[in-house]
Amino acid sequence: MKKALFLLIPLLFLFTLTGCDSEIHDRMLIRGIGIDYEKGIFVVNVRVEDVLNKSEINMKTKGETVYDALTNLSQQSGSRQMYADSYFIIFGKSMAEEGIEKAMDFFVRYFKALPTEQIFITEGKAEEVLSAENDGKLIPASVIKDLKNSEKNSGRAVSVSLLELLSGTMSPSKVTVIPILNIDENKLNLNGAVVFKNLKPLFYLDDKEIESLLIAKGEINTASLVCDNDIYGKVSLELNKSNVKTEIDKYPDEITLDIEITAFITSVSPISPERIVGIEKIRKDASEKIKENITKLISKCYQNECDVLGIKYKLYRAKLEENISENEYNFNIKVKTNIEKTGQEENP
Repeated sequence: MKKALFLLIPLLFLFTLTGCDSEIHDRMLIRGIGIDYEKGIFVVNVRVEDVLNKSEINMKTKGETVYDALTNLSQQSGSRQMYADSYFIIFGKSMAEEGIEKAMDFFVRYFKALPTEQIFITEGKAEEVLSAENDGKLIPASVIKDLKNSEKNSGRAVSVSLLELLSGTMSPSKVTVIPILNIDENKLNLNGAVVFKNLKPLFYLDDKEIESLLIAKGEINTASLVCDNDIYGKVSLELNKSNVKTEIDKYPDEITLDIEITAFITSVSPISPERIVGIEKIRKDASEKIKENITKLISKCYQNECDVLGIKYKLYRAKLEENISENEYNFNIKVKTNIEKTGQEENP
């Protein structure tokens, strides 16, 4: 009896492994989702990992809701969808203009994915981005996911995850900035962003406005600033490490943004063989230009009653009233640029 039981255990273990392997191969591994909206119908493109061929494929489906469309995928493959390793969600222009709130409830209520999924919108169709090829192969989903690094490496792009999108929408400001992902000659790139309020688009930000936004929020990692100088012509600076203190002086009359930022001189044009002696003038020029750019950004945002800097949350934390219109804030912007010397200033 014991001998028979001893032989039975390995067989049961083998059957268990076989069953698990079958389940894995019967599942559709989703790497990314693109959503377009056409005549009241959700058109959903899904990037799927082809495990056997070590590649990716695109699948297209339609439905009256996002869930309805994704459920229809099983009729094309017979597989059950797995979203645990999905990298991104892309909303096409038609979906964005309609208001992405029509698609979001599924991702909040049912979606079985990580909250770190990246959110993008595109000026064309999401389908065009997901079907983009390079050298005859689909651009990998991991490449699209890694575009989020543009925020910290260029200072002229933003990134937003599913969790951040929902947090922004539920915050007092109800504002989120979503990057625009486009394709140009089979190359993907981030080009600007759209400010959303209550999951509806308000207006566009170009790369320089995005840079000003990141500086004003103290989120800049690296950025380029070019100033015109009377002595050295065009001076290029690398900006990083912005620190921002927000002071509510005479609510609601004045809100002060005290910005301090570190910079390095990277080049002058034309080349000067002389030692750079006018550091203080360069510092002043940089501070004035940063202040000017941020002032323009704030004016644009608050004319649209859009609390892009999250001032309402700061007022909430300070236990002040919130029932004031965003365009009634009066900003006092102070900028101090600290130019770090690297020794190269002697020989620019």
